[in-house]
Amino acid sequence: MNTTSARLSLILSGLLLATAAQAEDPDPVSGHGDWVKKDPSTIPGSIPKVDIQAEYQVLAKLPKVPASLLQFEIQRVDPTRIDPSREPIARAIGFEGKRSGVDKAEDGALSMLLTDPEGRSIEYFSSGAVFFMAEELFSEQGEDLFSRRKWDRDQAAKWYSDQASAFLESAGLARQGMRLKDVSFTEVEWKDIKAATEQVATVGAAAHFGYSIDGIPAWGPGAKTSVYFDAEGISGVYDALPDLKPAKEVAILPPEAAVEAYMKSATPRSLYRLNTGAVEQVLIESVELVYYVDAGNRNQRVVSPHYLIRGSFLGKDLSTPEHAKDQATELRSDFVWMEPAAI
Repeated sequence: MNTTSARLSLILSGLLLATAAQAEDPDPVSGHGDWVKKDPSTIPGSIPKVDIQAEYQVLAKLPKVPASLLQFEIQRVDPTRIDPSREPIARAIGFEGKRSGVDKAEDGALSMLLTDPEGRSIEYFSSGAVFFMAEELFSEQGEDLFSRRKWDRDQAAKWYSDQASAFLESAGLARQGMRLKDVSFTEVEWKDIKAATEQVATVGAAAHFGYSIDGIPAWGPGAKTSVYFDAEGISGVYDALPDLKPAKEVAILPPEAAVEAYMKSATPRSLYRLNTGAVEQVLIESVELVYYVDAGNRNQRVVSPHYLIRGSFLGKDLSTPEHAKDQATELRSDFVWMEPAAI
């Protein structure tokens, strides 16, 4: 991959992680392999160490679930054969760039990068995901978005969500089951040496949309569409949801059984990279049936129902000196985990 393509992929990875924190859909940094099968090599290494048997407490109201649900096949594409003149995002922004790089991942998945003379880029992935970026997604020297129109945060969020919705509608990207999840803002801080003060400017905004599939929420880094703005207008679009084809119907595991499977694990597990100490108690605070959709540059073939388990880890900070263990800091951190729902 050339330098431009590598830079774009790096920026995309950062966007996935940043969007994850903002939209509560973490990008599981879990190594290689199918992590939902609980291969230990795919579990983040910084999950809190467990020196004692953690106590589990179920506070969640378990959902009522159907006896069966459909699995869906992801319709893979060959990105090198995509015609941008017929592709929705390229048409909507008037993009007429030329191919500048093709990348092949370890799993064989391809992505193709196109750039134009204005410095704009579009990358297409085998899953059907598309990422557009202007020359700069957010300019650090950009005008403050709030002061420009004398907005407060809620007014700005409403305006950007409306603009994003209108763009997706005009581009033919408004899908059934799509919904606005949230609007995030990008801030830049700097020190004003003369005034001896710190200044903050809001230089970018992003409207994040999620989906439901047959009435069941889709969840994960591949289950979203984000539209990015700077002071000049739309500066980027990331459309991750792939085209899906109904596959087979599968029986659904009762939620009680999924929670029990999680509690029987050797150590408390989470998709987040956590930095707490020893976990002493695990509070299971919510259980939800979802369809899990991985990131666009990974080799997921089937979208299948899962249980999304959220809660809190409680414990003590192991960095406390040995002679002061009785004064160890009490820690609490959020966790999120997936258990397969298909029997």
